[in-house]
Amino acid sequence: MITMALEPVYGDKLRERVILLKRFLPHLEWDWPNEVKSKISEQFFEGRLPINQPINIEELAKTVTDAQLKLMIQLSPLKDYYSFRGKYYTVRRGGIFDCVSSWEEVKISVRQILKAHGKKGYALLKALVEVTEAHFEAIAVRASEIYGERLYPSHLIAELRDKWDLAWEVGSRQYPRWAMPEEVKPAVIEVLSEFEAKPVPKLSTRQAEREFLEVIRMEEDFRSYLKELIKNRLEETVKFGKEMSPSYVIDYLQSLFGPV
Repeated sequence: MITMALEPVYGDKLRERVILLKRFLPHLEWDWPNEVKSKISEQFFEGRLPINQPINIEELAKTVTDAQLKLMIQLSPLKDYYSFRGKYYTVRRGGIFDCVSSWEEVKISVRQILKAHGKKGYALLKALVEVTEAHFEAIAVRASEIYGERLYPSHLIAELRDKWDLAWEVGSRQYPRWAMPEEVKPAVIEVLSEFEAKPVPKLSTRQAEREFLEVIRMEEDFRSYLKELIKNRLEETVKFGKEMSPSYVIDYLQSLFGPV
């Protein structure tokens, strides 16, 4: 039987629980009885769950514990098709549930996209962040507005789906729509804000655009190098900084280029 969670759940954590339950257990909101609702009623509520009416997901999200949430996700027929990468919860395909954040992973992915595709990547990510779900044509129009000229990102949105898991096709096969998973949007917005903070020059030629994109790539390489340096060689770096002096720099340069 489900008992009240030991600590009240509020804010972003509650929001993530609601998204989780709606994504993996939409059967709970159906008006009619179904196998999933019956199993959850029997295994967690001692058969007292009202299976002939929709369940209030928000109230349920406030009630269950993390351990119970994990077991409920295991009952989902959708666990092999969906994932979840939030600030508080991570669910890999197959229903592998963990109470850890995936946002750093998401941020790294977004930076890699911006590094590879520059403003085109930014425009598509920004368009996806702004909508709950939309047809490809509508997203292409909005991405073009952000980019400043016509953009038809069919290959790029497929890359976001297949490589980065940042865009999903939803709805019917005949009339599919595109969406970015809601739980990753705050992490994506944070990285897009970093990109927006950089002055973007007006690029008159393809060569200039390639050079600007190369600068972005170099900045990302430098950022990655600093993170690796702090993570694995912090003590050596601090020691080097303490020992370095003007005479040390002069001696080092003379050893490379000879006396001036």
